[in-house]
Amino acid sequence: SWRDGLAFNALIHKHRPDLIDFHKLTKSNATYNLQQAFNTAEQQLGLSKLLDPEDVSMEDPDEKSIITYVVSFYHYFSKMKALAVEGKRIGKVLDQAMEIEAIIERYEVLAAELLTWIQHTITIISNQKFANSLTGVQQQLQAFTAFCILEKPINSMSPKGWGPPCRKAEHEREVSLRNELIRQEKRKELEDSRQLWAFFQEMEEAEAWIREKEQILAAKTCGRDLSSVLTLTNKHKSMLGELGSRRALLHQTMKRGEQILAKKRFSPGGIQEKMREVRLRWKKLEEVTGLHQQRLQEALNFFQFSTETDDLVAWLQDTYRIVSSDDFGHDDYSTQALLRKHRAVVEEVEKHQAAVLALRKQLALLAPEHRQGVDMQIRVVEVEQLYGEVAEVAVLRQQWLQDALAVYRMFSEVHACEVWVGEKEQWLERMEVPEELDEVEVVQHRFESLDQEMNSVMGRILDVNQVVQQLVDRGHPSSEEVRSCQDHLNSRYGWNRVVELVEHKKNQLSSVLKIQNYLLECSEMKAQVQEKRKAIEATQSGGSNLGDMLALQRRLSTMEAALVVLEPRLVELQREGEALAASHPGRALEILLPLEQISEEWEALKRVLQGCEDSLIIAGRLQQFIQDLDNFLSWLVKTQAAVASEEVPDSLAEAERLLNQHAALKEEINGYEEDYAKIQAASDLLALEETEVPYLSLQQWLQKLDAGWGKLLQSWETRREVLVQSHVFHLFLQDVQQCETSLYNQESTLVHAELPDTVEGVSNAIKKHKDFTTTMDLNLQKIQLALQAGESLQHQGNLYSDRVAEAMETHPGADSQLRFPGTAGTAGTTPPPCSGAGGPGEVGGCPLPSQSPVSHPGACPCPPPQTMESQVEEWYKEVGELQVQAAALPAQAAGRQAVGERQSAVGTRIVRLIEPLKERRRILLASKEVHQVSHELEDEVQTVENYEETIAQLSRQCRALLELGHPQSEQVSRRQSQVDRLYVSLKDLVEERKAKLEQQYWLYQLNREVDELEHWIAEKEVVAGSPELGQDFEHVTLLQEKFLEFASETGSVGQERITAVNQMVDELIDYGHTDAATIAEWKDGVNEAWADLLELMETRAQMLAASHELHKFFNDCKEVLGQIEEKRQRLPELAAREGRTSAGALQRALGAFEHDVEVLVTQVRQLQEGAAQLRTLYAGDNAEAIAGREQEVLRAWKELLAACEECRLHVASVADKIRFIGTMRDLLTWMDGVLCQIGTREKPRTTFWPIHGAKDPDPYRVPSMA
Repeated sequence: SWRDGLAFNALIHKHRPDLIDFHKLTKSNATYNLQQAFNTAEQQLGLSKLLDPEDVSMEDPDEKSIITYVVSFYHYFSKMKALAVEGKRIGKVLDQAMEIEAIIERYEVLAAELLTWIQHTITIISNQKFANSLTGVQQQLQAFTAFCILEKPINSMSPKGWGPPCRKAEHEREVSLRNELIRQEKRKELEDSRQLWAFFQEMEEAEAWIREKEQILAAKTCGRDLSSVLTLTNKHKSMLGELGSRRALLHQTMKRGEQILAKKRFSPGGIQEKMREVRLRWKKLEEVTGLHQQRLQEALNFFQFSTETDDLVAWLQDTYRIVSSDDFGHDDYSTQALLRKHRAVVEEVEKHQAAVLALRKQLALLAPEHRQGVDMQIRVVEVEQLYGEVAEVAVLRQQWLQDALAVYRMFSEVHACEVWVGEKEQWLERMEVPEELDEVEVVQHRFESLDQEMNSVMGRILDVNQVVQQLVDRGHPSSEEVRSCQDHLNSRYGWNRVVELVEHKKNQLSSVLKIQNYLLECSEMKAQVQEKRKAIEATQSGGSNLGDMLALQRRLSTMEAALVVLEPRLVELQREGEALAASHPGRALEILLPLEQISEEWEALKRVLQGCEDSLIIAGRLQQFIQDLDNFLSWLVKTQAAVASEEVPDSLAEAERLLNQHAALKEEINGYEEDYAKIQAASDLLALEETEVPYLSLQQWLQKLDAGWGKLLQSWETRREVLVQSHVFHLFLQDVQQCETSLYNQESTLVHAELPDTVEGVSNAIKKHKDFTTTMDLNLQKIQLALQAGESLQHQGNLYSDRVAEAMETHPGADSQLRFPGTAGTAGTTPPPCSGAGGPGEVGGCPLPSQSPVSHPGACPCPPPQTMESQVEEWYKEVGELQVQAAALPAQAAGRQAVGERQSAVGTRIVRLIEPLKERRRILLASKEVHQVSHELEDEVQTVENYEETIAQLSRQCRALLELGHPQSEQVSRRQSQVDRLYVSLKDLVEERKAKLEQQYWLYQLNREVDELEHWIAEKEVVAGSPELGQDFEHVTLLQEKFLEFASETGSVGQERITAVNQMVDELIDYGHTDAATIAEWKDGVNEAWADLLELMETRAQMLAASHELHKFFNDCKEVLGQIEEKRQRLPELAAREGRTSAGALQRALGAFEHDVEVLVTQVRQLQEGAAQLRTLYAGDNAEAIAGREQEVLRAWKELLAACEECRLHVASVADKIRFIGTMRDLLTWMDGVLCQIGTREKPRTTFWPIHGAKDPDPYRVPSMA
C-alpha cells in the first residue's frame, strides 16, 4: 500500500541510499513519510511534486495519480541506470588511456636520464688530465677497464645515443692512458738513478763534517777561570745542537740508502760499505764529544765552588763586624730598631748555615785532582770556623739588645704606672659616695671603668715585676737600680694604697646601691601587688552564668600562679630588708617602712583573692546544685516511668522476674535517697549563704522534686502490691492447672476405658478402678486445697478475683463427672478448660485479641491497672499548669528566663515520651506473639507425651492377651501394631512441628531484637544528628564532653547488641533456618543502620571538633585582645615614671614590659596559623568572621607595637638625658678637681732615680756591654 509512505521512501532508498535512512521510518507516521519522500524527490531528484501527503493518506486515493507519479520515478531511475552503464564503459577506456600515458611518461624520463648519463660519461673519458705518478696512472687505467667491463652497455642493449662519438672517446682515452703509463715508468727509472747519486753525495758531505769536528775537539782546552769555562761550555752546547741536527740529516740519508737497497735496482756492495764507514766515524765523534763535555763540567764545578767559597768568606767577615758592634741604643725606640736589624742579620746567618754545611758535599762532588788538594780542604775548614764565631757573637748581641730593651721598657712602664696611681689616688681621696640612685649608677659605671683600668695597670705592673726578676736572675749590671724602682712602685704609697682606697669606696658604693635597689624593688613589688589586687577586684564584677564562672576560674588560676611566683620574691625581699637594716642601723626606718607597706598590700591582696575564691566556691556550689538537681530530676522521671510500667506478668516466672526487678528498683531508689537528702541540704545551705539565685523558680522545682519523690514512693508501693497479687494469682493458677491436668487425664482414662469380655478382664478392671478411685481421692484433696486458696484470694480482694472465681467454677462439676462417667458420654471431644499457664492461643491465661471470647468460656480478660498512657496524660496536664504559672510571673522577676528554659525542657521530654510509649506497646504485642508460639509448642508436646503412657498400657494389655491366647489375639495384635505406627508417625509429626515452631519462635525473637535495635539506633541517630554546634567556647566544650560520653556509651552498648544479633543470625543461618534469606536481609539492614550511626557520630564529632576550634579561635582572639588592651593601658604608667625614677630603673621597667609583650608574639603567631588553617576549612560568613577577628587582632597588635616603639624611643631619650646629666655632673666635678690641682703651689717632683748617683742627663742610659 502507498498510503503509509514507506513504498515511496523504499523506492528512493533502493537507488539512492545516501538520501534517506529507511531504518528510522515507522509505519505509524504516514504523513511524515510521504512528506519526506515527495520533498526528497523534488529537491534531490528533480521530479515534480505531483501529489501531496493528503492526496495519498486518504481512504480511497486516486490510483491513476499515484501510477503517474510512480512512472516518473521509473523513467528517472531507468535513465540513471543507463547513464551509469555508459559511465562505467567510458571509465574503463579512460583508465586504459591514462595507463598508456603513464608508461610513455616513464619511458621518456628513463630515456632522458640515460642520455644525460651518456653525455656525462663522454665528458669524463674525454678528460686528458692524468696523475703525476706511476701508481696514480695505474689506478686510472684500472678504473677505465672496470668501466668498459661493468658500466658500458653491451652492443645488443646500447641505445641510439651510444654511437661513434662514444667509441672514439673510449679509444682515445685508452691510448692516452697507456702512453702515460709508459712515460711514468721511464720517469721512475730516472728518479731512482738520481736518488742513488744524491745518496753518495750526502754521505761524502757527512764524512767531511765529521772530520772537521774531530779536528776542533782535539785542539780545545778546558779554560783557566770561571768565565773562560762558561764560554767554552756555551760553545760546546752550540756544537751539541749542531750535532743533533746533523744526526737527523744523517738518519734521513741512511733511510734513503736502505730504500735504494730495498728496490734492488743497483748493486748493494758500494752502498752498504759507505753506510758502514759513516756510522763508525759518527760513533767515534759522539764519544769524543762526551769526553770533552765531561772535562768542561768538572772544570766548571771547580771554578764555581771556588767562587762561592770566596763570596761566603767575604759575607761572614762583614757580618762579624756587624754583630760585634758595641752600639746598644740610647732609648726604647733606637734599641728596638737595632734589635730588628739584628734579627734580620740572624735570619741571614741561619739561611747561610745550609750553604756552609753544603761545602763538604760540594767538595766531595769535585774531580779527584781538585778535591784532593790541601788548599781546598784548609779553605773549607776556615769557612766553617768563621761561621761558628759569627753565630756565637750574634746570639750574645741579641741577648744584650733584649736586656737593654727590657730595661728601657721597664722604666717607661714604671713612670706611666706611677702617674696613673697618683691621679687615681687624688680622685679617690676627694670622692664622696652619693645617696641618689642615678648618681650611684653613674659612680658605679665609673668604678667599672676603673676596674678595667686597674686590671690593665695590674697586668703592666706584673709585667714590670717579671722583667725585673728576669734581669736580676741574669745578673744585669743595673740590677740594684731596677730593684729599687720596683720596690717604690709596689710600696704602700703606690699601687697598694690605690687598691685599698678602691676597695673601700666600692664597699660604700655597694651598700648604697643595695639600699637603692632594695627600695626600687620594694616600690615595684608594691605596684605589682596593687595591680594584681585591682585586677582581682575587677574580675568580681563578672556575670553569674557557667561561661563567666569558667572564665573567672581560669583568671583566678592564672592570678594564683602569678602570686606563687611573687611570694618567693617577697620572702627574699623581706630577708634582704632585714639584712640591710641590720647592716645600716641609721637607715633602718627608711628600709623597713616600704616592707611594711608591701606586707599590708599583700595581706589586702590575699583577702581580696580569698573573697573572690569564696564567691567562686559559692557559685560553683550553685551550679553543682543545679546540675545535681537536673540529673536527679532526669533520673526521677525515668524511674517514675519504670515504676509506672503497665506490664502484666503472664506466667509465674514472669511475675517472679518482675518482682525481682521491682525489688532492684527499690534498692536503686534507696541509693538515690542519699542524693535527695544532699539536694535538700544544699538548697538549705544556699538559702543560708544568701546566694543570688532565682528563688521562686528554685522553690518551684524543689516543690516538684518533693512531689515527684513522694509520688515515686507511692507508685512503687502500688506497683509492688499489684505484682505481689499477680504473683499469688499465678501460684493459684499453677495449682489449678495441675488439678485440671489431673482431672483431664482421669477423665480421658474413663472415657477411653473399654468393658472387658472375660471374667479375668473384669476382675483386673475392677482392681484398676479401685486404684483409680484411690488416686482420685488423693487428687480431690489437692483440688479442695486449691479451692480454699481461691476463696482466700476472693476474700482478700485480689485484683484477679473474677478470674479466680471463673477458674473455681470448673472444679465442682468435674468431680461429679468423674464419679458418674455415664453422664459425660460426649466429654471425649471437650477441650481442656482455661488454665493459668495458658493453652493454645493464650498468653498468661487470657485469650489473644484475635480470638473470640466465646472459644474458651473459662478465660476472661485481665483488667489492667492504671496504664502508662494515663500517667503521661497527667504529666502533660501538669506541664500545661506549669506554663500557666510561668506566664503569670512578672516580666522583671529574677530567674524568669531560667524558669522558661526548664519549663521548655520538661515539655520537650514529655513530647519525647510519646514515641517510646508507642514503641513499647508494639514490643509488648510482639512479645505476646512470641509467648503464644511457645505455649502452643509446649501444649502440643505435653499432649503427645500424655498419650505415651496410654500407648504403653495398651501394648502391655496386648501382650497379656496374646500370652493368654485370646480368641481375637490376631485382631488385637493388628490393631496394636496400627496404633504403634500411628503413634510413631504422630511423634515424628510432633518433632517436625516442634522444629518449625522453634524456628518460628527464634524468628520472632530475632525480629523483636532487630526491631528494638533499629529503634534504639534511630533514637541515637536523633542525638547524633543534632545540628546544635554551640553558641560560644564554653557551650561547645560542654557539648563536646557530653557527646564524647554519648559516643563512648553508644559505641560500647551498640557494639555488644550488634554482636549479639549477628551471632544469633549466624547461628540461625548455620542451623539451616527456612527464612535464612530474610534473616540475612535483617542482618544487613541492622549493620547498615549501625554503620550509618557510626558515620553520623563521626561526622558529629568532626563538626563539634571544628566548631570547638572555631570558637576556641574566637575565644583566643578575645583573650589576646584583652591582653593587648591591658598592655596598652600600662604604657602611660610606664611613661609617667620619667620624673621619679632613674635611667636604669626606667630601662628595667621597659625591659620587663617588652618581655611581657614578647610573650604575646607567640600567641599572635599561633592565632595567625590557626586562622590560616581555619580559612581552608570554612567559607562564607565563618571565613569572613575569622578574617575579621584576625585583622582586628593584627590591627590591635600593630598599634601596640607602634606604641611600644614610641615608648621605647621616649624611654631611650629620657635615659640618654639622665646619663648626659650624670656625665656633665662628673665632668664638672673633674674640672673642679683639676682647677684645685692647678691652683696648688706644690712643685712637681720626678719619679725617677739616678743610677749610682750619676749626674748623667739620661739616667736610664744603659752602660756599654762591651
